[in-house]
Amino acid sequence: MNTLRTVAGRGILVLLPALMGVGCSEEDSTPVASPELLETGAENVMFRLVLQITVNGIREGRVEADTAFAYPDSSVYSLRNPVLVLFDEQGRERARVESRRGRYNYATKELVAREDVVLTIPEGNRRVESSEGSSWGVASLQRSDPGGG
Repeated sequence: MNTLRTVAGRGILVLLPALMGVGCSEEDSTPVASPELLETGAENVMFRLVLQITVNGIREGRVEADTAFAYPDSSVYSLRNPVLVLFDEQGRERARVESRRGRYNYATKELVAREDVVLTIPEGNRRVESSEGSSWGVASLQRSDPGGG
């Protein structure tokens, strides 16, 4: 019995130093962003952004973007390849705005589309395109109150 304890004790002593070295390495595994990304000054960068927009609990629209940049002390996202989709009361797509750049203010629910802006309205199969390099004004998801308040 004593022999078994002595062998087991030596086995533990041999295993401890071996286990202490597991997982240790000289390399730093901290991810580093590209210099271009660091130069944006953004506090957060989101890829494949999808925001569902609701007003009084009803889905009014959706904002999508390949990339969104959030800045400190700001309620505005700077977007690359943004898409704004607006829905009707039955949940069907009523309009779509696409562009190469944009700014979305999540406090006011407003999107400013810039560069190669395309507005598509499924009803009547309508499509309106901006001239090269132009910007369009604000597409807002705020609905006016028919009751006046």
